[in-house]
Amino acid sequence: MELTPDLLAAIQQAVADGKITLPTNTGRSPIRDRQLHDLRLLPSATDPRPLFLPSAEAPRDAAPYVRGQFPTLRWHKATGVEVCARNAKDLALYSTDEYTAVPVHLEAADPLRDAQAALDTLPVAEREVIINNAKDLKLKRIQDQLAALAGNDLETVLLAAKMRTDAEVSSKKKTT
Repeated sequence: MELTPDLLAAIQQAVADGKITLPTNTGRSPIRDRQLHDLRLLPSATDPRPLFLPSAEAPRDAAPYVRGQFPTLRWHKATGVEVCARNAKDLALYSTDEYTAVPVHLEAADPLRDAQAALDTLPVAEREVIINNAKDLKLKRIQDQLAALAGNDLETVLLAAKMRTDAEVSSKKKTT
């Protein structure tokens, strides 16, 4: 389509009569000013946006949200009762030796700690009997291992053990 002088005169007359409106300097969008300064997708009473996630933005009149400490769980070591520490005061109360941060049923078994606790509950005389029995069992296991060795291997192991023993005895004599 060519713009002839007659067509141009007709367009100018239509604009003057108000039949045709030309765009203003602000652009095509009626909300251009807001688009230039505030790019968040926030709805207003006159402009509901198609994508509005209420959980993504706080209300316009709300103060900024400051997240505090998350509640933490603690478990009583003896009973296994679960408690929730919602603030620092509760956390200090449940951070004693009676409570643990790991559920009691999920704690890894520690055979060394369990054996030590069991020995500590016994009187001294019974504790000595158990220690002597443990030494006897250890000697029995070593004897069984030595009995399973062939002749040359047995001689090699015994010779190495005798050399270590002699070295330890001579070093103890030097220190005393």
